[in-house]
Amino acid sequence: MCNLTTLNIPPPSLFQYLTADVKPIATKSRKYSEEDKLFIAAETKRLLEEGIIEPSDSPWRAQEVVNKNEGRKKRMVIDYSQTINKFTQLDAYPLPRIGETVNKIAQYRVFSTIDLKSAYHQVPIKRSERQYTAFEANTSLYQFCRVPFGVTNRVAAFQRTMDNFVSNESLNDTFAYLDDITICGRDQAHHERNLERFLAAAKRNNLTYNEEKCVFSTRILSILDCSI
Repeated sequence: MCNLTTLNIPPPSLFQYLTADVKPIATKSRKYSEEDKLFIAAETKRLLEEGIIEPSDSPWRAQEVVNKNEGRKKRMVIDYSQTINKFTQLDAYPLPRIGETVNKIAQYRVFSTIDLKSAYHQVPIKRSERQYTAFEANTSLYQFCRVPFGVTNRVAAFQRTMDNFVSNESLNDTFAYLDDITICGRDQAHHERNLERFLAAAKRNNLTYNEEKCVFSTRILSILDCSI
């Protein structure tokens, strides 16, 4: 699957619990190299075209940061540390315990692993909360329509979304850890039934995954830095 779609789910709340002293903050504009300006312009255009961001008239304004990963590939992230994150109370929703998840998966014999594409950017944001994600780019103001990197409760909101997806679709023998989903089976036939149910549910809910990074029907599995 190639095109990044919006999940067909009720938007989770990222900013349900804000501190009593919350007030809009517009941070000072930053200076960037010409190279970074070109990158920011290209990323902003892409995000607009994909419906991940939209123009904003919010009183909030954060600034973007251009980072490089280990492969020296650039990535634009928004620095919310001086804006909405200052007033956001932590969502305490827990991540699955890695050891317990591995022990459960180890009871099976056949596996498929699904790698979700740009996982946070598939999850919609409540329209009333989009204003909090506003940021400056190329002398204009934008806000996110889908969950951005950098906001305090993105991880908890995403894990809850995935857990609800697995539960609501009754996906037995399926384990979600953030953007990695493992479908298991006691034997090949059991696995194929579970995988078919997952793929059908993914289609219904507009769940987009990197097919080239997925592993289907394997009996040797490396997951969460553990081997099974």
